[in-house]
Amino acid sequence: MAEPQSRVLAPALPGVLGANESQQRRKNVGTACSVCKARKLKCSGTSPCTNCLKNNVECTLDATTDRRRRGALKRKLGQLEENEDLLVRLVSTLRESGNRHTIQLLNLIRSNASLPEIKRYIDTQLAGLESEKTPELIEVCNEMQRFEQTGPRSRRRRRILDAQHAVEPLFQVQAGPWTMVTADDAYVSHLISLWLTWVHPFYNWIDRGLFLRDMKSGSLESKFCSPFLVNVMLADASAYSDGPEALAQGARFYNEAKRLLDKEEGRYTLVTAQGIGVLWTCAFMNRKDRHGWIYQSQLAYAVRELSQSTTAPSPADKDALELSQVTNLTIWGLFNIAMTRAISDRKVPLIKPPRRLPMPPISHDLDADPWFPYPTESEKLQAHTSLYDLIKKSDKIGEPNSSNAPGSTQPFLKDLDEVRLSSARSISQLMRVYRSSWGVDRMPEGTSQWVNTALFSLLERLDTPENADAFINLSIAAKAASRRWSWSRAALDNIHSTATTMGVHIPTETEPLFADLEGRQDCSRTSSESPLFRVESVEATDGDGSES
Repeated sequence: MAEPQSRVLAPALPGVLGANESQQRRKNVGTACSVCKARKLKCSGTSPCTNCLKNNVECTLDATTDRRRRGALKRKLGQLEENEDLLVRLVSTLRESGNRHTIQLLNLIRSNASLPEIKRYIDTQLAGLESEKTPELIEVCNEMQRFEQTGPRSRRRRRILDAQHAVEPLFQVQAGPWTMVTADDAYVSHLISLWLTWVHPFYNWIDRGLFLRDMKSGSLESKFCSPFLVNVMLADASAYSDGPEALAQGARFYNEAKRLLDKEEGRYTLVTAQGIGVLWTCAFMNRKDRHGWIYQSQLAYAVRELSQSTTAPSPADKDALELSQVTNLTIWGLFNIAMTRAISDRKVPLIKPPRRLPMPPISHDLDADPWFPYPTESEKLQAHTSLYDLIKKSDKIGEPNSSNAPGSTQPFLKDLDEVRLSSARSISQLMRVYRSSWGVDRMPEGTSQWVNTALFSLLERLDTPENADAFINLSIAAKAASRRWSWSRAALDNIHSTATTMGVHIPTETEPLFADLEGRQDCSRTSSESPLFRVESVEATDGDGSES
């Protein structure tokens, strides 16, 4: 029987694969388009994909949803390259442009403006100056617009060359059992480190070492830490944080602190008095003026209770001695901040000077208390220097010039006016040093008060170059503070409106710093209860003491 003959097949063309082999070699993709996701189809991962082309439908592929490590790193690298390119272009523009508005743009950048804010200024304030724009500046505007439209992730504020995320918190503490708002120990450690860096050295009525010791212990029975104190510190520190949820989290901490204070029902302990002091300053910086006055009254009562309950401890009783020393520190610290606030408000302080308590001891051990500008990487600094020279100089403040003729106050008032302007220029110079050392992104909240006071003092004397230069420099710092505290934002708006009312033309270099304040609802009103927003200048009179 003859064997059947096999049919000879033609060889396959080079590079052509069968359908089955093609399907077997198809690679998995990290993400599918929206249509394939909805229909649960295998997506090719391209844009447009094979299925969408076959069905003639619009293909939408969001690459940011690819959670694979390689894809995420690739996107992050691309975003960093875009940031670097944008930075180089902007620096090149500022360096090479002959545009007279470049200095205004530079001052806005110095005030720690975000990329969207810089772009908004260029688009709105320089919109009618196309003839003065250089090609480089126009290219930067277009690049910023493209950068903002690349997706929600790239629109988030990114800080170039910022080492913040590489710095560990100075103090490691735990969230529980102190706060119910978050269980994130790292986040709580970050906020506590911020507060102890930027607030505590200047509002010193809390013993840092004992507070941290008791917070780390986790005991609710401790003497120097409590949930109320921790939550109000976290609320106050949120203004210094740059996280996307910092403001919202700060409000949650603030509300939790108020709830815990209500539970005290008038029972004031040491940590309660300390917490009310923080809550008081926090309320004023966030323009919660009525709450602030209530907390001030509660604070005065709490300090009075502490003063009356203070007794001399036995030197052998370490715990009692420790408690007495911290109580002494707390009473004097709260009295100091009350006096500072009273001077600003031009009111009689509710907290009276401690009569029976000795002044807290002062140590000038240069190695005992270093200061780090957390969260940036920088070398440690001495926490206090030249204090003795300041004490000697402070004794001469307000002394009349002996060369003035008897019976005439006008030369004396002129001397005071010059002292006021000289002090404002000195504050400007100090802020210039501060900005060159650490930037103006973060500053002690009390500093913004003196910056705004100096701005008001200079406002009516801008006809001299040295005063105008000081005003420009202080405006940069005030603008940076306005991005963190509503009080500073309203104060900056009040400076602008006062200049308009007085008919004073502010330096053109500061125009972008005040540009976005016009017509804002949250800045259109100043507090009727806190006179911190105005400074009345000393006018020379004929000696009758009346104000002109």
